[in-house]
Amino acid sequence: MDCGARMAGDADRCELCGRTRSESADEAPSAAVPAAGESEKGSLGVRVAILICIPVLIVIALFMISEMSTRQARPDAAVAAAMPAEMRSAAVIDEFESIPVAAQYALAADSLREIMQSGDEALALEAQRELVRFLAEIGRADLAAIEQQRLARRTDATADWRHAGGLLYGWMEAVYNERKTDVALLAIEALGKVLAENPDDVDVRADLGWAYQYDPQNPMEAIRQTNLALEQDPDHLAANYNRAVFLLRINRIQDALEQFERVGALAEDGSAYQRQAQAWIRTIRQNAEDAL
Repeated sequence: MDCGARMAGDADRCELCGRTRSESADEAPSAAVPAAGESEKGSLGVRVAILICIPVLIVIALFMISEMSTRQARPDAAVAAAMPAEMRSAAVIDEFESIPVAAQYALAADSLREIMQSGDEALALEAQRELVRFLAEIGRADLAAIEQQRLARRTDATADWRHAGGLLYGWMEAVYNERKTDVALLAIEALGKVLAENPDDVDVRADLGWAYQYDPQNPMEAIRQTNLALEQDPDHLAANYNRAVFLLRINRIQDALEQFERVGALAEDGSAYQRQAQAWIRTIRQNAEDAL
């Protein structure tokens, strides 16, 4: 949805903004990035958003995960990739913060920012949390994620890092080209903080594994974190789906097919995971038949 909420696969109306799927589809995308909110962990929608429209013959041609960002990026992405992570993160934050909040919301946002500058720490934190909520509600998930990460760095509380990780993860899946990498680096920081305090949180580890595929300096960490998640919970749905996608990308077609079949078996009947796994299975088999 344009508001950024991750709708359930069978839902017709968004619980956040009240708009229907058809209303969202009829509008052209705006400069604002959709709001992610605190997502349902392991949500399939964000995991397949950049994949489902790519023909399998193109997907399997990406032999190494490390090639993904350079193949999909703009011509200047190689220069950006050479920048330190801190500089890339600062650049993407500056870019999206330069996009103003819609005029009808600017006064409320500015008022909350003024309170954040007060000398009362408790009041300032409360205003900052309200600003995050407000920005997400008006469809500026980019600014909400940026502000929540600032708050998490301010408090260093695991709950705040967890919220930042969820918002950044959703923002990451809503942007493309080299900007996906830039936001992924922010998501990796937040999710990594949560995992450091909660190493048994398989949901966070699976999300971290998915985010690492966009890190041009360390893409193989995606596979390592996914494998660790599966060691902790062999039946973890999101981690199994991650593995299926990664196998497909490195041209291990038969292994990927078997992994998608496992995802289909683990998922609830009629769920988005099951439907997408079945779609991939049909596509892989059809391409195999066409190749004969």
